[in-house]
Amino acid sequence: MLWTYFAFSQYLIIWVGPICRKRRPGTFARKHGGWGAIALAIAILQFAFPFLILLSRAAKSSGRKLALLALLILLMRALDVIWLIEPTFNRERFH
Repeated sequence: MLWTYFAFSQYLIIWVGPICRKRRPGTFARKHGGWGAIALAIAILQFAFPFLILLSRAAKSSGRKLALLALLILLMRALDVIWLIEPTFNRERFH
């Protein structure tokens, strides 16, 4: 939940603040091409899916399920870091 809060705060600052008015290319590259789909996948698989799974008592009592969920969250965190860095280097397309 903390990473989701940080990501939303950054998004809000970029789009509402004065940085948006300067039209920084990396900011807008994250919306186009495959990057928008990746942002949606990050939001769902890093926050929404784990949050809903952890509402279940059965999922919390199984160590294997918790380990798989933790691995999913860490993989999505790595993808989130790539999503923050890569679009500024390759503005034309997602590869």
